[in-house]
Amino acid sequence: MAVPALSSEPAWVGVLFIAGSFLPLLMGWRLIRWTTMLFTAGLVIGAVLFLTQGHLPTMWAWITALSCGVLGGVLGWFAYPFLAALQACVLAAGITIGALLSALPGLPAVAYGVGCGAGVVAAYIGWHTAAIGAIIQTVLLGYLGMLTGMAILCQPVSQGEGLVLALVVGLITIPAGAWVQWRARRRELQP
Repeated sequence: MAVPALSSEPAWVGVLFIAGSFLPLLMGWRLIRWTTMLFTAGLVIGAVLFLTQGHLPTMWAWITALSCGVLGGVLGWFAYPFLAALQACVLAAGITIGALLSALPGLPAVAYGVGCGAGVVAAYIGWHTAAIGAIIQTVLLGYLGMLTGMAILCQPVSQGEGLVLALVVGLITIPAGAWVQWRARRRELQP
């Protein structure tokens, strides 16, 4: 822990870190989905406006851009699970193909076939576990923000005090954040 660097910060910075950490700690999964949706919609609107500049009247360009932005936003809502599925697919297929090619160098077709099958299975698992991965990621991000804020406020003087502070903050924030986000995710899935 960088105790000397954090102890030179004013107390209000620690309070800002703590206040800002509540968002990813308690609403991380929804925050990721909403931000990817809004970012994708804004990106599509900007791209369409750029491409239609000078080709369409202003009113038609804006109508086209907003319509495409709505569609981009809907696709952006599914961007995080898609990226999680794509990462899992590529990783599983690459590891499986590499391992089988080195174990069975005379059978590349088998290696590629099994690797593609492993990629499909991993993509399915990645799609369905994207929310869990996002919850873990955002809870840890919120914990680190809380820990930074508390280190600024408490100003531990030794590594032992820093470790105790990290453990206490972790024991409070990680289970609480995970529980709140998991319950919100379960409510979202119920009809």
